[in-house]
Amino acid sequence: PKIQNCLKQKGLVLNDAKTRIVSIKDGFNFLGFNIRHYHGKCLVKPEKAKVLSFLRGIRQWLKSQKQATAENVVRYLNPVLRGWANYYRHDSSKDTYAYVDFQLWKMLWSWCLRRHPNKGKYWVRKRYFAVSHGRDWRFRAFYTNTEGERVEMALTNITTIPIKRHVKEGALPAQMTLRFWSIGRQDWHPQDISSLFVSGCLSRLQGDLHERFLGELGHGDAPKLTDYKT
Repeated sequence: PKIQNCLKQKGLVLNDAKTRIVSIKDGFNFLGFNIRHYHGKCLVKPEKAKVLSFLRGIRQWLKSQKQATAENVVRYLNPVLRGWANYYRHDSSKDTYAYVDFQLWKMLWSWCLRRHPNKGKYWVRKRYFAVSHGRDWRFRAFYTNTEGERVEMALTNITTIPIKRHVKEGALPAQMTLRFWSIGRQDWHPQDISSLFVSGCLSRLQGDLHERFLGELGHGDAPKLTDYKT
């Protein structure tokens, strides 16, 4: 009820059918990400179901393209892989990238073997895989450019995409007090700050915890953020 009252002042309403309160230790999924505490540290990772769905889509496409050329496969997959990896590159995604890359290699290996059932594995490997940019067994293809030159094109290696964390400019350390946050916004009401932290920082609200939060926010020394870890 207290959260609903805070949101009501902003003209917002909770959807009871889509809202649930969970422990941060169990985690929750949001927009393709899984947010969860691991040994006291909050990590944001790609949602498992979304990763499997992504791989399933690629597998189905490859099965439907048995007669496609290697060039067409690379041209189709490269923008798909880059777009997917860039979406998750601001979070803890390195392990997921490695998993997807390995699963993709297995799909492409199976695709190559199906395409050449009468050829040996050594022949298939030499035709479709090579050392490229310091990595062995990288799927590649060749095409002829406008100048008549034979050019190699390789599949995007998503494990090389760097992870870049979102850093808020002028972000405050966690031990800063809530009162410090209001220095730059003298027009903030305690309820405004409450709404901010309820929506952005506190993943689980317990009755006595929220009571203490609202009680201390309006007077005296503001409580530290570390006082409200759940």
